[in-house]
Amino acid sequence: SVDSYIAADGDYGSSKGTRAAVMSNGPIYIGSNVTIAGDVRPGPGHAATGGTVTGSRQSLPHPIQWPPVTAGEYASGYDNGPISAYLSGNNLTSSTDGLIILPAGTYVVHNLNLSGQTELRAAGQVVLYVTGLVRMAGGSSTVSSIPGDLEIRVVGNGPVTLTGTSDFHGHIYAPEARVDLAGTGAVYGMFVGKTMEMVGTSDAH
Repeated sequence: SVDSYIAADGDYGSSKGTRAAVMSNGPIYIGSNVTIAGDVRPGPGHAATGGTVTGSRQSLPHPIQWPPVTAGEYASGYDNGPISAYLSGNNLTSSTDGLIILPAGTYVVHNLNLSGQTELRAAGQVVLYVTGLVRMAGGSSTVSSIPGDLEIRVVGNGPVTLTGTSDFHGHIYAPEARVDLAGTGAVYGMFVGKTMEMVGTSDAH
């Protein structure tokens, strides 16, 4: 299922709502057992079919324009020093049980590749630029009371794959990449991709 909540008002259970927004420049296909508590807006001339939608299925009047992420955004003003202990080369990667704490700041890595029982925690507002792939598998998770505290911005075509069994809290902005949400944990936040597929038993809030 897909629904909404207001993180600033408390946890998901206390502010669950029906203001989810699913949008595309093309058609949208919804599984027969999926409920979206909010609006589903396909692209101009396209339709949203299947599932249960509590809000509108009306086509968008104009295509959505999502600007690509460019190197100019982070050419200056970032500092990987505070996270250097977690880097292998310029990759933020872990396949073991452990905790990665990102202090508030702006960082640039090549790949973000987490598996095992790794927990990625944003200690303040973090913007993480990724110039390669984003992959979270196994029991890896992100932790943030406010999903907007962790913003992952993907340069180029990624891809982005979340297949873990644990929850993801954060925003992913990857307008040139394929985004696959195929885990069993819940995802909390906003996701932008060139294409997007959500399968498995994961819920989005």
